[in-house]
Amino acid sequence: MDPSSLIFVAIIAVWAAYLLGHWVRRRDQLATARSIDRFSHAMRVLERRAPAPVVRPPARTYVVSQARVALPAAPARPAAVSARPGRTVVRTAAARRRTALLVVLVIATVVGWPLVPLVGLPWWTAAVATTALVALVGRLRSTTRRQRRRAVAVRRPAATRASREDVRSVVGQVVASRQDRLAAAGE
Repeated sequence: MDPSSLIFVAIIAVWAAYLLGHWVRRRDQLATARSIDRFSHAMRVLERRAPAPVVRPPARTYVVSQARVALPAAPARPAAVSARPGRTVVRTAAARRRTALLVVLVIATVVGWPLVPLVGLPWWTAAVATTALVALVGRLRSTTRRQRRRAVAVRRPAATRASREDVRSVVGQVVASRQDRLAAAGE
């Protein structure tokens, strides 16, 4: 293989890396702009609505019912949807950057090791790309594990789940205490 052809391959690889980064940044900017446009349109729609009348209950109302243990409600929206619309855009942009970095490191590793014996490239150049790739994969793996643990903790906190026996015992205690109070008041 002629050394001049390898120079052309190297030039093409450098341009590809530059253009890939430029393309990813451009897509992130467009996604952010679209998200901001959608959000401002939604805010305009919300401004047009008439305010709902506030209904207040009478000053003194008493309701007697069986005691209930409050169970945690299921989340109103999935974990992927955030309360702030800009947060989803930021997460998506970060995921795209991580993906682009991962692709570049894989390409650098795959191209770097064959070039060591063919061109006489120093071995440490390919080792740097491989080490960076391994470090990135390890970091992504630990981040994914941490996110899964958080999701499980949010979905099913064991301490707040009440069993049926717990509910029955609490109801029994409340009913017994009310009966005691009524009996004491009637005497």
